[in-house]
Amino acid sequence: MPKNNFRHKKVPLLFVTVLFAVHYTIAQTPVINASPVANASMVPQENLPLGIKKIMDEDAYTQYALYDDAKYVFIKLYIADSLQKRKVLKNGMEVWVDIKGKKNKVTGILFPLAPAGNNYPGGGNRNAAGGPPPFLQSNHKNVTDTALAVLAAKRQEMELKGFGADVTGSHNIAQPPTGITVTLQIMGDTLVYNAMVAKDMLGALSQWVSIGIVEKGIELPGFGDMEGGPGGDGGGPPGGGPPSGGDGGAPPGPPPGDMQDGVPDFKRMFETNVIWYKLKLHS
Repeated sequence: MPKNNFRHKKVPLLFVTVLFAVHYTIAQTPVINASPVANASMVPQENLPLGIKKIMDEDAYTQYALYDDAKYVFIKLYIADSLQKRKVLKNGMEVWVDIKGKKNKVTGILFPLAPAGNNYPGGGNRNAAGGPPPFLQSNHKNVTDTALAVLAAKRQEMELKGFGADVTGSHNIAQPPTGITVTLQIMGDTLVYNAMVAKDMLGALSQWVSIGIVEKGIELPGFGDMEGGPGGDGGGPPGGGPPSGGDGGAPPGPPPGDMQDGVPDFKRMFETNVIWYKLKLHS
């Protein structure tokens, strides 16, 4: 009888052990379609050079890290906010480098590019005002990171401006011109953008360059895009700072009839977020 009692006790112990092992394995397995809600703890960790830290722009819901080495200028962006990720992937983004340290949009990388045509990116026809169809407004929070990862993978074309006749124009990011590398991917619940630009492609550099990041809003016929907020002129690592001046003005908001009750934050899709950062070159 004692042996039988011992056997009966062994079964639940084995069950608990297996259950714990399964639970631990699931907990350690990354989930690609994690909730697309902004969460700073989900921002991918990576090794940045000593002294370089990510900077948060509250208006653009974007973290960024900008720095250089002897040969390259690096631009890294991290977006965990669900709506901002969707805005960048569907409306497009621009990164500009002004070697005079001002805010000139002459030399830059346009990527990702917004799709052309009357169909709104994500499905359906634009409404009468040129905005998204109603079902996209009501369901924008339900877009998973799995869907966004697929959308990011489809963004393969970039447009380069101001780099010289042999480089300026459209390129596939998988076959970029020598000296420029751009990637875009979903890591965890974060959209991660990386650009690396060779300094010898930028011309005669001074001690300072300005880097502009433009996350575009929906362009409506007759309205264009709408710059929202103060433009995100921010500080950063020691030796850097914003150029003089600022992008000001409160966001005018979308035209009447383009919004639906219950989705007040969708107006952000119509706002263009602009970040300018003045980077001191150390190499």
